[in-house]
Amino acid sequence: MKKRSGLAVLISGLLVIVLALGMVGCGDKKGAGALIPDVDAPVPSAVELSQLADYAVQSIDGAGVIYAYKTMTEGTTYAIYDTNTATLQTSDQVFTRLGDGMYYTKTISENEGVKTYTYDIYSATQKVRTVTQDEGATFNEGVLYFADDTAAYKSVSGKIVADQKVGPLDIIDTENDASKLGSNYVVNAGSGIYRVYSKNGKLLRTVDVGESINGKYAEPDEEETYRVGANIVMQLVYAEPDTASDYDIFDEGQKFSLTTVSFNMVSGKVKELKNFKYKIADSYLSTQDYAFVSVKEIMKDKRPGAVVMQALDENGKIFADLQELMPFADKVAFDKSGKYFILSDGTRSKVYTKGGKLAASFTGEELVSWYNDGILISEDGKTLYNVTGKQIFALGEGQALISATSEEIVYTKTESTPESGSETKLCVLNIAKGTTEETPNYIEGQSKGVYYSETGEGVYDIYDYTYRIKICEGVKLSALTSVSRVAYGYGAYANYTVYSVADELAEKTKIYLVRYQYDTDVSNIFFN
Repeated sequence: MKKRSGLAVLISGLLVIVLALGMVGCGDKKGAGALIPDVDAPVPSAVELSQLADYAVQSIDGAGVIYAYKTMTEGTTYAIYDTNTATLQTSDQVFTRLGDGMYYTKTISENEGVKTYTYDIYSATQKVRTVTQDEGATFNEGVLYFADDTAAYKSVSGKIVADQKVGPLDIIDTENDASKLGSNYVVNAGSGIYRVYSKNGKLLRTVDVGESINGKYAEPDEEETYRVGANIVMQLVYAEPDTASDYDIFDEGQKFSLTTVSFNMVSGKVKELKNFKYKIADSYLSTQDYAFVSVKEIMKDKRPGAVVMQALDENGKIFADLQELMPFADKVAFDKSGKYFILSDGTRSKVYTKGGKLAASFTGEELVSWYNDGILISEDGKTLYNVTGKQIFALGEGQALISATSEEIVYTKTESTPESGSETKLCVLNIAKGTTEETPNYIEGQSKGVYYSETGEGVYDIYDYTYRIKICEGVKLSALTSVSRVAYGYGAYANYTVYSVADELAEKTKIYLVRYQYDTDVSNIFFN
C-alpha cells in the first residue's frame, strides 16, 4: 500500500455506548463461539417502595436513585430515594441532578436587600457539602461552579466530587463524557483529540490523531473507520487516475490506493496495518476485542469480492470467521441470552449455538430475527419460532403480540359479539403445557407496561409484561388507569422501571420498582 505525506485526517469521535451482554475473549483467531460470552441471565425483581407512598415519581437515574415530590397543604416536599439502600432524603427545594446518584438543591434568602444563595450537595445516601455565598453558582455541562473557585460534579470514574479546587484553565470532564477502556477512561474532546484518565479519574495525557499521523499520510479522498476497544482502525482511501499502475483495488470502475492504520486512543500511538486485505464498506457493533465490519476482500487481481460481514480485531485480523459458517453472510444478530446468534445473507437465516453448531435454518419467506431470549419472529411479525426452527405460535385475526419468552407468549385478542360489541382480552399461552389463560380486563394503551389478572370484584394482581414478573397482588382499582409506568432508567448493572398504583383499598398511591439486575457491568462492553 502506498504511503503519502501531508496533512493528517481527523476521525470521528467515540461511539455511543449501548446495552449488551458481556465480555468476549481476545488474542488469535477464535471460533465463532468466542463472539458470545458466558453471562448469567439478568434477574428481574419487584418490590414496593413504601417510603415513597403518595409521592409523584418524576425520574429514576442509572444509579437507581428516584426523584419524586409530594404536595400537601403546608407545601411541597421533594425527595431523592436510593433504591439500593432504601435511603430517603427530602427537601423543600427542588433537586437538580449533577450525575447518576448526585444531586443538589438551591435556596435563596434575602435580608435588607442582600441575597444569600445556599447550595446543598447530595450523594445517593447523604448530604456531602453545603455552600453559602452571595451570588449564584454557575452550572455548565454537569458541573456546578461556586464563587470560591470550587466545583461539584460526578467525575469520569464515577466519584462524587463536591469541593474540587479549579482555576480558569482547568478542564473538567464528567462521567457522562467518558468511556471506560481497560483500566483507563477516555473522553472525546472533538476534532480528533482525546483526554485519557487513570482508573482513579486523574488526567494522564491528551492525545491528538492529527499530531499522531501528521506528516505521514496525505488527506484522503475518503475514509472508513471501525473501533475495537481503545483502537480505531482507519482506512484512508485515495482515488487514482485510470492510467495508474500502482494501486490497491479496482472497485466500481475506479482505481484506489488504500492505507490502513490503527490508532490507540489511550497511548496515542499509530501503527500501519500493512497486510490488511479488505476495503471497508461500513462498520457496526463493536466490542473491546472485535468489531462487525462490512468488507470487500481484495482478490489477487485487485478486484473486490462481495460485501460480507466479518468480525475483525484491532490489527485487521479475523477474530472469528463468520464466512466459514455461512459464505456471503452480511448480517449478524445475537440472542440476548448469550446462547445463540443468527447469520443471514438476505435469502437465508441460520441460527447457531455459541459454539458455532447449526441449530436451525430459514429460507425465503421464513427469514427471521430475534424477538426475545430463545424466540425468533418472522419478517411479517406474525409467526414465532424456537431456536430449533419449530413454529410455536402464529397470530390469528384480531390478535396482536405483546411479549414472548421461551416459557410463555402474551398477546391480545379482540373479538366482536352482538351482545357486548368489541372486547379485547389479554391471553397468556403457556408453551410447555399448551394452555392459554384469558383475562377480559386488558385495555390496550391505558396502562402501559402492565397487564392484569382479576382475583375479585375490582381487585387485581398486576404484572409487568416486559420482564414477566408480578408487580403486586390484591390491589383494588377504581379503574385500570389507576396504574401507570411513571419512570424508567438504564444503568451499568440494572434496568429500572417504576410504577404508580392508586390502591383504593389502602386509600393511598403505592410505588413499585421492577429491577432487571445484571451480574456484570454492561455499560461499556459493546459499542454502536
